[in-house]
Amino acid sequence: MTMPTATAATMAKATSEPKYRVEIKKSAQKVVAKAPREIRELLTEAMRGLANNPRPHTVEKMKGQKETYYRIPVRDWRIIYTVEDDVLLVLVVQVGPRKDIYRDF
Repeated sequence: MTMPTATAATMAKATSEPKYRVEIKKSAQKVVAKAPREIRELLTEAMRGLANNPRPHTVEKMKGQKETYYRIPVRDWRIIYTVEDDVLLVLVVQVGPRKDIYRDF
């Protein structure tokens, strides 16, 4: 019995489908919408990337919190989020410039 071989197209499709669903809190959406266009595009791309890899190589686990929060840098901005592996969900809770983001968190 021979196994079917995967073509490059089917392999690309299989790897490009997001594993996790990314949800963004309304307050984070507002901050992204007000960001400069270049930063907004980079933030959007980074958040989309979390669907395929919720813990990229630039991620840092935040300390001193009851819940497990992660942060990733996007230039001088940060994206703070949680990951719920059991339901394959990434929840972006806060986005902002590095100098301001930790004040309210």
